[in-house]
Order: sequence, then C-alpha cells, then structure tokens
Amino acid sequence: MHSLQQSLSSMRAIGPLPVSLQAFIIASVARHGGKPVLWLVESIDEMYQIQESLSAFLDASSVSIYPPLDVRPYQDDSPSKEIMARRMTVLSRLLEGGPQVVVAPFEAIAAPIMPVAEFASSIIRFETESEIDRDDLACRLVKMGYTREALIDDIGQFSIRGSVVDVFSPGMEEPVRVDLFGDTVSSLKTFHLNTQRSGKTLDCVTILPASEIIMDTPHVKNARPWLRRMKGSSMASLIADIEQGIYPPGIESYLPLFYEQPGTIFDYLPSGSAAACPDGSIMDLWWENVQARFSYAYERLHTDRGRYLPPEETLIGRERIIEGIGRLQPRISTSFAESGQCPEFRTVQAIPQTGKASDALIDSITSLQHDGFDVFLFAGTSMLSERVAYALSSRGVPHARTDGPTILERSGWGGKLFLLDGYLSAGFILPSEGVAVLSADEMLGIRKRKKPSRSGLPLLNPFTQLNVGDPVVHQENGIGIFQGVVRLELEGFKSDFVLLEYLGGDKLYVPVYRLSLLARYIGDTDAFFIDKLGGTRWNKATQKARESVAKLANDLLAIYARRESSQGFSYDTSAGVVEEFEDTFPYEETEDQLKAVEEVYSDMASRRPMDRLICGDVGYGKTEVALRATYAAVMSGKQVCVLVPTTLLARQHLSTFKDRLSRWPVRVEGISGFSSSTQNKEVLSELEKGRVDIIIGTHALLSDRVKFRDLGLLIVDEEHRFGVKDKEKIKAKRAEVDILTLTATPIPRTLNMAISGIRDLSVIETPPADRKSIETVVSRFEEETIQQVILRELLRGGQVFFVHNQVATIVAMAGQIAELVPSARVGIAHGQMSRHQLERVMSDFLDRTVNVLVTSAIISSGIDIPSANTIIINRADKFGLADLYQLRGRVGRSKVKGFALLLTPPVGQITKDARKRLAAIKEYESLGAGFQMALRDMEIRGVGDILGRAQWGHVTAIGYELYQQMLKEAVEKLQGKEVAAEVDPEIQIRVNAYIPEEYCPDQHLRLGLYKRLFSADAEELPEIREEMNDLYGELPQPVRELITIAEIRDRMKKLHLKKLERQNNHLRLYLGRDSIINLKDLIELVTKRDGRLYPQGIAEIPIGEENASDEIRDILYRIA
Repeated sequence: MHSLQQSLSSMRAIGPLPVSLQAFIIASVARHGGKPVLWLVESIDEMYQIQESLSAFLDASSVSIYPPLDVRPYQDDSPSKEIMARRMTVLSRLLEGGPQVVVAPFEAIAAPIMPVAEFASSIIRFETESEIDRDDLACRLVKMGYTREALIDDIGQFSIRGSVVDVFSPGMEEPVRVDLFGDTVSSLKTFHLNTQRSGKTLDCVTILPASEIIMDTPHVKNARPWLRRMKGSSMASLIADIEQGIYPPGIESYLPLFYEQPGTIFDYLPSGSAAACPDGSIMDLWWENVQARFSYAYERLHTDRGRYLPPEETLIGRERIIEGIGRLQPRISTSFAESGQCPEFRTVQAIPQTGKASDALIDSITSLQHDGFDVFLFAGTSMLSERVAYALSSRGVPHARTDGPTILERSGWGGKLFLLDGYLSAGFILPSEGVAVLSADEMLGIRKRKKPSRSGLPLLNPFTQLNVGDPVVHQENGIGIFQGVVRLELEGFKSDFVLLEYLGGDKLYVPVYRLSLLARYIGDTDAFFIDKLGGTRWNKATQKARESVAKLANDLLAIYARRESSQGFSYDTSAGVVEEFEDTFPYEETEDQLKAVEEVYSDMASRRPMDRLICGDVGYGKTEVALRATYAAVMSGKQVCVLVPTTLLARQHLSTFKDRLSRWPVRVEGISGFSSSTQNKEVLSELEKGRVDIIIGTHALLSDRVKFRDLGLLIVDEEHRFGVKDKEKIKAKRAEVDILTLTATPIPRTLNMAISGIRDLSVIETPPADRKSIETVVSRFEEETIQQVILRELLRGGQVFFVHNQVATIVAMAGQIAELVPSARVGIAHGQMSRHQLERVMSDFLDRTVNVLVTSAIISSGIDIPSANTIIINRADKFGLADLYQLRGRVGRSKVKGFALLLTPPVGQITKDARKRLAAIKEYESLGAGFQMALRDMEIRGVGDILGRAQWGHVTAIGYELYQQMLKEAVEKLQGKEVAAEVDPEIQIRVNAYIPEEYCPDQHLRLGLYKRLFSADAEELPEIREEMNDLYGELPQPVRELITIAEIRDRMKKLHLKKLERQNNHLRLYLGRDSIINLKDLIELVTKRDGRLYPQGIAEIPIGEENASDEIRDILYRIA
C-alpha cells in the first residue's frame, strides 16, 4: 500500500482545499520529490498563515519564508535587518539544496536580487586553525553591509575586541564568537545575545552578506557612471557615500546598477524544483498590482524622477518571471477554479459544548477509528496534550505519540490513534486514504496559545550611563562634573582614574577601586551646586540633610507602626486553593513574575493590609499577578475592585478577567462609558448586595455612591494616570483593604515611597520570549517622514497609531493622513465620541478594517494589539515622560520590532524640560527600562517628598542616592539596629592594574566593568573573570592584577583594614580599633618574616618582588 506522501504527491490542484490540507499536499510533494517547492502567494499575511500550516507537517528547518522588502517604492529608506536577514538566509539555503518549501509573496520575487555568482563568492567560511587577518575581515564585513559595534545586539553586526571577533550573520540562530591566537582561529562558539556568554562549540562558521548590495570597488565602479547620469541635488552625496563604502538609506532602489545582470530567486532554485502558484490570469493580476504601485509612486516623484530608475528597470520583467516559473516542474495550481485533481475531503466540525468536552472529543475519535480511519490529533500546547493523553488513558483508548512528518509516511486504514504536539488551524478527513487529521484546539473551540521560553536579562550591561559633563556625587567631596576615565603613571606604574572637575577648575582623580564613593547625581539638574574642593558647602549640606532625615525617620517609623498594627484580613493562598487557577495560565511564568506572585500571596496571607507596587514593563505579565490575587480574594469570599484610567482599558480587562475566570462561579462586571446608565445602576445595586464578585471600572468606582458588601482587594492599574483627588481617595482605603498597584512607569512620588519602604515593591524585569526593543526617533513634523513611516508599517502587514491629542483638530489631522497615504484605511478615536462610535472604531481596528488609527491619548494604557507595531506621537513635547513611555508601549508587543516616531515643533518652541524628556525616552529604548526611566523622571521632575515638599531642597543639595542612604541609616538607628560604618580602604600596591583600551575599547563598558569588579564579593570574581575572558579574550597582565586588587579590597573591607601600601618590598597594613583579624597569626607572620609592629597600629611585613599582589592577597587570607 502506498504511503500518503506517494498518494498525494501526484496532486496538481489544491485551490479549493482548506489551507491546512493544501500544506499537507505540498509537504507530500516536497518530500516525495526531494527538491524545493516555491509556493507563491498574494500577501504577507497569507505567507505567514501557510508557513504555520506547513510547520505542522514538516520540520521547522524545512520551511522558509521569503518576504518582500519592507519599504515602499522610491523612498530613501532601507529594509529592516530582520527582513534582509531572512531573505539572505533563504538564498543561501537554496544554494545548498534548499529548504523543502519556500513561501513567497509575489512582490518578493518581482524585485531583482544579487546574482548567484556574486552571492556565492561573497560568502566567508572559516574553521578552527584557519588564518584570519582582522583588519581585512573588518573591511570585508563592512562592504557586505555589516556595522561594527562595541558589543553586538542585533543581526548584521560585528565586533572586534583584541583577540575576540563576534559576528551575527544571516543564517545564524545565535551569533558566533571567534577566539584568535595571533591570526589563527583557536575556537569557534555560539553566544547568547542576552548574556553575551558563550554557548556550544562549532567546527566551522559561514558568514553571509548582510545586504543585497556588495559595496566593494568593482560593484561601486559598475554603479558610478549610471548614478552620475541621474539628476538630483542629492546624487553627489549619494555617490560620495557609496565610494566610501557607506550604505545610504534607500540604496536598495539602485540595486540593478551594481550588477551587470541582476539575479532572481529562480536562479537560486536547484534544478528539478517545483512550483505552487495560481494560473496565468491571476499571476497577471498580481503583476499588474505590483507594477501599478511602483508606477504610482514614480509618478508622484514629479521633479525628483530623475533620481530613480523607472519601474520597468526597478522590477524584473513579467516575461522573465513567467519564464522562471515555467522552468519549475511539477507545477501545482492554487487557483480556486482548478479542482479537477483535488482529493475528496471532509472538514471537521467543532464539538457542541454540552457536557464534558474531552468526552465528546474522545467519542468523535473512537467513531472514526471504528470506521477504520487512522486518526492524527494535533493537541496544541503540551499542557493540553497531557490532558488529552490523560483523558484517553482514563477511557482506555490506546494511543501513540508521533510527529507531523511521520504522518506522510503512513498509509491509513489502520484504525489507530496518534497524538501530536503542535498547532493545526483546521482539521480534515481524507475518506479515500483512510486518514483523519484533527485539531484539538478547533474541535474544543480553544484559542491558539503560544508558550514562550524563559528569557533572562543581560548579565553584562554598561553599569553606568555616565557621559562627560554629567554631575556626579562624591560622598566626601561633594558634587563635581564627570570628565571621563584617564590613565596616570605614578612611580612607573599605570592605573585608571575617574576624573572629576570641581568649581574653579580643581580636578580630583578617583582610583577606580573607589568607585563606590561615586554615584550619578539624581535631583534637580537645573538647580544643583558644583562644589569647591576643600569648600564648606558640602559639609554643611550633608549635615543639614542628616538633621532633616533624622526627623523624617521618626515620621516614617510612625507610619511603619501604623501599618504593622493595622488588622486586615488573612486570605487563604495555600497551594490547594490557587493551583487550579494557576494551571489555566497558557504561558510559562518568568522567574520575576513568580517571585512577584509569591510576594503578593505572602502579603495577602498576613493580617497586615497589603500595599504593594508591581513595577514591570509593558506586556511583562503584571495583569496575571493581579488575576491570581483576585482569584485568592474571591475564593476567600471577598469582593475585588479593579480601577483603571480609561474606558478602553476597562473593556479590555473585563474581557480578560471574564475569560480567565469563566470556569468558576465568579461574577465579573464593569461600569464604564460603554454601558448605559441603566446597566451601570443595576450593576452597582448587585454589587452592594454582594452578587458581583469583581467590579472593573474607571475613577467613577471611587465615588461615594459605589457601595460594596465586603470589599477585600483594590487593584489600581496604571496609577500614574490618576489625578491627585483620586489618589487621595485610594490612599484613604489603605487602612481598610489590601491594595495592589500595577505600573510600568511609577510616578516619582510613587517610586520614592516604594524605595523608601513605605510601600512594598516587586519588580518584573524579565521580558517575554522574542520581545524586541522599540526603535525611537525624534523628528520635526514633516509630511514626507510621516508618510514613509506609515507606509513602511503597512507594507509589513502591520497597523499604525497616530496620536494627536487635540480633539478640536483631530478630524482635520485624520484627513491629512488619508491624503498623505491614500492606501491607508484611517479611523478616528477620542474620548468625546459616543460609546457606540468608540466601540465601533476600536472593533474595526482590532479586525484590521482600519489600519491607521488617528487617536487621542485614550489608547495609552493597556491596549494590546500585537499587529500594531508603529506609533507616531504628534507634539510629543507636550507629554510627560511616563505618558510617552506608556504610549510607546502600545507597539512592539509581538516578535516584530516596534517603531516610535515622536513629532515636535522647531527647537525654539520646546521647553527645556520637554527636551530632557524626549532625550530620556530615546535613551531608554531597551527592554524593561521602565524602572530606570522612572528614576530618570526623578531628575527631570524632581523626587518630590514622601510626606511633603520639605525634603526636596536637601535632595537637590546632595543627590537622591546619598539622601536615600542617609534615610535608611537613620531609620535603622531608630529601630535599634547597629549601623556599621562602611569601610572604604585605601590601596597602594604599585603594579600596572587597568583595563587596556585595545582589550575593551568602549569607555562605558570599561567603567561598568570597574564598577562591577570593585562592588563584587571575592566569591563572585571568578565568574566575572570567566565572563571577561569569554567576551574579550585572554586577560592581559594589567587586568589580572586588577582582579587580584579587587579581591584584596574585598578582604580588607571584611577585615576592617583602613589602608595597605607596598614600599621597598615591604607590606604596611594600617589597622583600626574595629579591625577583625587573628592577632596571633599576624604576630607569628611578622616574627617569622622579621617584620615589625608599630604602636600606631601599623604592621610591616617583608614580601617578595615578584607576584606581589598575589602574595599580599594570601597574607590577608592568612590573618583573617
């Protein structure tokens, strides 16, 4: 009997079939023929849908997508790195024999690409023991489209640090680290972008071009004469750029000029490859649509047409495409009309939800088995798979595990059941083959779920973002200006120092081992004082601050006492109560998330009223923490109130809470502008009677007319959006109920209170898997820029938010956007619309009927639309930093890199604070930056005071970090705790100890490494040493000495030694009254080495001339 693969590989028409069955047949064709199949589709959305369906039946490595460039025609804009990398990867794999199926939108194959010969000759390969000239490699990579960075964080980048070369090429799952010994490759390893730590060892490495244009001399020579004939004032600068090997934005438009005969994807396909595409008439229509789009864009250039190639030279000719497809045999028709050779099939119906769904599913399966069908059940998530397997075993239904590709090798009619992990969009039955392929998700009506993997924060960050000119607080000498890291030679030995400049030009050189004395100034950056070395202002300011802090500490302790003595409700948060609900969470929790949940459970189990702030970046899982707290409260018989700032967010939370709690007898209701006044009155009446368990709404819930029967938990989402009066009402409830506050950007006062300990703080820092940072650009309002940004997003199948926060002119702005981008489907949303209008436009945006939403700031909180990945904010200078951060957080919530364009008026019309906010929002592009950005907001807006404004002057005078440290010490002192003075030992060993520039070229990274080394315990130093060796290569002698000094400093701090110096091969130790040493061992050592003990508390011990720092370290361990 033939296998399914053999039976189905003869099919030549699949148009009328469901996508999952189409994918099943194409997978059969590809596996049976052993050569790639090029599957042409119309749109990007269709490409992704088909990729997903194919992945059910083929290994992930056997399916590739070939997307079009995500730029619109004739724009000075280049495609994203992700798109370019995907295309280059596919071309490389086709040259090697290819993936089994390549899915490509028609537009992707209509553009010319690098010829095969040029692509093949540009590939770089090396293996261990290969010889590499680093300068030559760097030059070659730049000409292949790579950018050079200190540390790489994205594809298409490389880094050379001494004997270490890092490169992230298209085709690589992870970047590669090359360790060199001289010019010889000693090892090849992958490494993780997040941690920068090495992974598995490789035998060889292949580096592909990062651009479709090779910018070397022969190719620039090809393009130069053609470019010189073109007209336009910018052509001279474009030619100058490419002659220097620079890739100007939009250079891809000129690709045909760089090659004598540009290539097509058909040139890369191996002989014997097949095609899946519609008939000629539909292909003609696709071609005409692409041609029309390019022609329209070319016509709109008007006088700028001379700068570009016309459409007929920019695109591959229709005849060449038809000829290319004609070479591919067999050809499977995807036209709906061609159904002659389609197999007979039946679709699968969802199971009516009347009883236990798993029983009905098993009944359907056993019925098919009884008829002789082999049944293959895709169970979606592994969690659902386990539950289905358990249900089958409980019913005594035998089953086996298998995978998608195995189905193709079977022949059917065995009456067996096979269970598969993985997602299938729709099931199908092939009566003639005796096979039923089912989707548990489809039959049970379960939405698709994806389970992200664990992902940690980078272990190596620049530990300080100090720039030259920034104010810095020195604990002993006051506020100075950071002037960089300098290297000094003293008595023939070199060390690095942080240079601070004080009033009058006085300079202070701080040894890097004393960086703990320094902190970035956080306070009023417009009103701080630069101190004078040896002046009195600093001493007076710190003394006044200490006196004020002592009084504040008394007030804080009174608040602590009130919180501790308050009697709240103790909830049952035991595993038996909460586990059933936790199991319904469709993702794997991050460690930070689990820690926050445990902290909330602990607070709720205590009789002390909870007042906890959950700070986590947008999309990091704060809502799940709130849901688990809600469940615990409701199961203990209490009511829960969820307070949100906008009606849109109320609507979204209402849907989320109802969905997650649908399995339990819990009533969730909402009051908002989307409900009628009659409905709201009815809900409030039921709430007072205790018939509503969870109420979700805006600030209206704080009204006196809202009565609860037994409120236990108040959840406040996006606290920074509420006004002062609302916050006071929330504050008044702290003595009565547990309060859980969720925010990505806590306002300075909130953060100040949490850090000071009045409120408990949980920080969720771990990003979801595959989340990328949001690219942020600040620009003046220019129509062309706006047009480019919107079209770029629409071309990659996404949606756009355009925030215009003036309702009076929002309609005119929407009209302007519609004129700029005629292909856009523009909608309008703002808070003054009726609830029906607002609901309708938001529904249209969710359904993608609208793809550009011109909106007020109503969308800033909690709206989660993964396909919206570009946001344009008009008059961004008018928004606060927290608001800008929240608005930007509406995009980039999927795997696609988000983009934020902040529009401003000319510079003269922007306030000083607004300029700082815009600089800060651009600075904090990295994932999880909300907490750091709130600290930056303290600098811009002022820290504020925990209990009033009285303390603000002291914060301005001495900086926030020192103020916080004083406050902490004062509170501990009043609590009777012993506050030990921090020992900051002085070390004078006279060795070369520093990080050379050629070893770590970036000053920020060097400063970060110094900060980390001299903040670490001795136990942590081996790991840091290993990381440095991994990142930068073998440690030079000055770095080894530096690590030894870091260990010596840690020992001195623990032994409470004030000073250590080496003079004429003698070690002098300066002891204090509180030094913790073994005096007997010290005396024995001094005596044995003919040293001396002085009554001033100085021990002098002779040491050798070689390896002095190692010997000193060993002595410190001996006398401990």
